[in-house]
Amino acid sequence: MDHMMELMDHYALDALYEGVSARLEAIGMAAIVPHLVRTALLRQSLSLFFSVAIGGVILYLVTATLSYFLLFDKAVQSHPKYLPNQIQKEISLAVPSIFGMSALTLPIFLLDVRGYAKFYRNVDDYGIPYMIFTVFFFLLFTDGLIYCIHRALHWPWLYKNIHKPHHRWVVCTPYASHAFAPADGVAQSLPYHLYGFLFPMHSVLWVVMFVVVNCWTVSIHDGNHFSDSTFINTEAHHAVHHTDFNYNYGQFTTIFDRLGGSYRLPVHLRPKGQKFADEGVDPSAAVSTAAETSAKSSAKGSSKTSAKGSSKGSSKGSKKSRASKKNE
Repeated sequence: MDHMMELMDHYALDALYEGVSARLEAIGMAAIVPHLVRTALLRQSLSLFFSVAIGGVILYLVTATLSYFLLFDKAVQSHPKYLPNQIQKEISLAVPSIFGMSALTLPIFLLDVRGYAKFYRNVDDYGIPYMIFTVFFFLLFTDGLIYCIHRALHWPWLYKNIHKPHHRWVVCTPYASHAFAPADGVAQSLPYHLYGFLFPMHSVLWVVMFVVVNCWTVSIHDGNHFSDSTFINTEAHHAVHHTDFNYNYGQFTTIFDRLGGSYRLPVHLRPKGQKFADEGVDPSAAVSTAAETSAKSSAKGSSKTSAKGSSKGSSKGSKKSRASKKNE
């Protein structure tokens, strides 16, 4: 990201901050000007936040819109679980979330531009073969960690409080790709950031992979069938995740779902008529239903206990009354 910031500074931001600095000096706020030089924390924070947030929104809207008009199977909009005004709702959740995610990941980007990551700029430092290896290792490494994080997000408390908004979309459109809570998005993006702090990676290649990852995220939500592969985590696999919830957590491949016992074949690849007992069961709804059932049982038990107590009290009172009359 430091390389990208240098390019943005050179072609746009230097002139912008110079104009802002001149204006601040003119109104007697010159003390802020030293914080607007390239190496200042305030300037880097402002530049990173707005470039990542605005760039993220543009990338999301452009890729999702292209996918919607060129690839998306619009027949799914007649599905009974397709929500009224769903696309508007997806965008309304995604755009603010991208700004929220940009704020939450700002410290990571600051560490990067301040030289704490292992990014390099000269291809000759590690050579072309290493760059090719990096692409595949990056995908494998992040796929494994995202699997673990995504599966953890389906634990009842995390699912209900963080991940559930994304599962509001049982039948997805490309705009559902980034329609989740900020904390959810940050959690699942951490492996991409972590990679650059653990392994050397060309700085431009990381940005390219980050764009590719975002495009892939759109593609697995667009309903456009492109492969019958049982190795690649296709849109058909991810559709199963949105309908059956506790399966197909992977991002790029099905490797870790197979290892973790959470792999489920897409509907069109299953034996004809095969059904599962937990198809379409929302885990948080199951937890909620169990809690409600427990509460109702408890209430019934209390009611019965109270009724028995009242009945016994009434019976005792009646016996005492009859005994008193006999004595008279």
